[in-house]
Amino acid sequence: MVVAETNPKDDECKGLLTSISCTPASPPPPPPPPPSSDDVKLELGYYSYEDEKRPGALSEEPEKQIGSVGLLVWMTINIVATVAIVFTNKSILSNASFRNSQVSFAAYHFTITGLTLWLASRPFCGWFEPKHVSPYRILHLVAAMCIQVIFQNLALAYSSVIFHQLARLLLTPATALLNFVLFQSSIPRSAFLPLALLCTGVGIVSYFDSLPSAKGNDTTTPEGIFFALSGVCASALYTVLVGRYHKKLEMSSMQLLLNQAPVSAAVLLCVVPWMETFPEVATVPGSLWTSILASGIFACLVNLSQFYIIDAAGPVTSTVIGQLKTCIIVGLGWVLSDHEILRQSVAGILMALTGMSLVRREQLQGGLFYDNPQTTLSPDHCREIQNLCQIALMILQSSPRGSCLQWLTSQFNRRRFQLSFALAIVLLLSYLFHLDVLPTDYEAPFKDHYARTLSARDLLARPLSQDLTTIPKLIHQTWFPAGSNMSDDAQTWVRTMRSQNADWEYVLWDDETNRMLVEQYFPWFLTDYNRLPKEIHRADVVRNLYMYLFGGMYADVDTEALRPVEPLFTSHSTTLAKHSQILSTGPRKNDHECTQRGFVGHMAHKEGLDGPAAVPNGWMASPPGHPFWLLPVIHVIENPNGNGDGSVESLTGPGALGTMLHKYYEDFKDGSVRTHVCRTVRRWSPAWDLYCGPEGSEDEVGAKADKMVVLPRQQIYPYSWADDKHPACLAAWGNPDFNPDECKRWIDVDEWPSYFITYCTHSW
Repeated sequence: MVVAETNPKDDECKGLLTSISCTPASPPPPPPPPPSSDDVKLELGYYSYEDEKRPGALSEEPEKQIGSVGLLVWMTINIVATVAIVFTNKSILSNASFRNSQVSFAAYHFTITGLTLWLASRPFCGWFEPKHVSPYRILHLVAAMCIQVIFQNLALAYSSVIFHQLARLLLTPATALLNFVLFQSSIPRSAFLPLALLCTGVGIVSYFDSLPSAKGNDTTTPEGIFFALSGVCASALYTVLVGRYHKKLEMSSMQLLLNQAPVSAAVLLCVVPWMETFPEVATVPGSLWTSILASGIFACLVNLSQFYIIDAAGPVTSTVIGQLKTCIIVGLGWVLSDHEILRQSVAGILMALTGMSLVRREQLQGGLFYDNPQTTLSPDHCREIQNLCQIALMILQSSPRGSCLQWLTSQFNRRRFQLSFALAIVLLLSYLFHLDVLPTDYEAPFKDHYARTLSARDLLARPLSQDLTTIPKLIHQTWFPAGSNMSDDAQTWVRTMRSQNADWEYVLWDDETNRMLVEQYFPWFLTDYNRLPKEIHRADVVRNLYMYLFGGMYADVDTEALRPVEPLFTSHSTTLAKHSQILSTGPRKNDHECTQRGFVGHMAHKEGLDGPAAVPNGWMASPPGHPFWLLPVIHVIENPNGNGDGSVESLTGPGALGTMLHKYYEDFKDGSVRTHVCRTVRRWSPAWDLYCGPEGSEDEVGAKADKMVVLPRQQIYPYSWADDKHPACLAAWGNPDFNPDECKRWIDVDEWPSYFITYCTHSW
């Protein structure tokens, strides 16, 4: 086990490290007497199993708090705004002036939505961080979204509120069916009866609600039924497409909608002059203009509250609220309806709501909509789409040429068309401008669910941090050669690293960007870097430069993240922050934060630092500027052949890392390691000053002391490829017995708990 420091606060700013001994996990013994000064100085962070169960120890990311006042307020806003917008839009679209202005109304709503999201993404709001995607990549999403919104508006104009809302429930079975047809997704047997009940209920309502009424004319027309069903089909297609593009583009719902809304508005504004005749302003009553303004406000509130609820309480709560809104809208539609609700319609409503409740339960249990993300459209589907396009083209070509040209010419001469086209161009230009020019480096209260991709080139273009005690939330990984594909297993493990640390940024380096880093910041090392015999040697040594230059956390791609890592660092009095937040800040002044700590993990069952399996270099973490990380680089320059055996481990790998840790603990007990590495580098490059103070005062860089923390093997390397012989844990050499789930059960990764596990693919 680990001997705790006798008085950590006394030694915090002296650069001294306390001795330990490392043995397999067991209940911690009583603290031994203070170690002698002759012992190898090494600090291992240790928390006992009992400590893990103590509230406030290494707690995982807290569950989302449901029931706070703020969340209840947003839930109320969402419900009220959704109900209000349905009835407001019904009153607008039922008016003769706007019944045939569905495209204009949809463009208005897209404009309002785009402006709302744009304001929410600005630094003074900071609700989310915008991410740009080319409009050409999402044109089919834009088309699907426009069509489904227009059909929804038409359905609301030509049908009752009750039928319109119940018809929207068909989106669930339509999406499941579309996933089944296009992507061969399975539909569980337990979902068949609820789906049939839902569809039957909607069918009953659609029939009896369309019968003529003696008390009023607010009934569902055949056109309304057609538009409602068409809108459901379009919405299902959009739902399937947008779900895949969330993963493909690695964008949140708000980020993707911010890209779609302005493009959709621009496209619809181009279509308006060809399809609609806008009513004369003087003939529209003022109350109707007020309703249109209120509809836009309600749309803003619905969008913002929906995103807040999903982020703060999760999709389960959002689904329950959606069910509640449906019941409220149907109930109010019943109360406010001008025509008599037949008993058959009442039975259909109850059947539809019951089916919806059962379907929602199936969704929340994970039994519906789970599809294979790797599946694509089959050749047969592509041929069917091609045939439909050819039929549409034949219809267009069959129209009289002269009449088409005359009609097109007359449309181009209309001032309304010219103004709409100009407005569409302005919207597109402003959309492209604001996403590319305005800054985006700020904290967003809506937390992402996946670490954001940051290219290595963009990271190299950022300024360097001057906060030498805070670990930036940067995940570094390396894959080479550039442009090659990772294995499926490696991609899975990378996803765990990003999902478990969702508020970090993810940087994937390759042989090209690694060389760029050395050329830009470490030119004195470039010759020796290029002289290394293999790419794995260069990848081994350059990860030390990631830590020294940027800080953050490095992990090999065969490492699976088991839980968020932040509690591990905070338990060692080490703070973390987004990289963009610490670029312009200096070190913190508190006494307990004046030490910069680098982290590695112990793997061997045997105590000590000797041997290639003692302290691997497959995981490391640090704030920027920690002087230890230059020791392995200097070792490569001064010992080009390693220990003479030519192995990767002894030159740049774990063996070299263990040697450097020995050197760090034994030769620099007085905290002089920064002075040593800075003076050594300046022999080769006298002007070099990266995290080195002026000559004679090299330590004056903002951190009063430095430490290296060697974490217990159970936390970082619970599986030792040198000592543990369980075949389920070894991914190397095409091992047919490799089984990650069995491996984690055998190790019991939850006992300590373990934060990572490395399967050791030996891909080099």
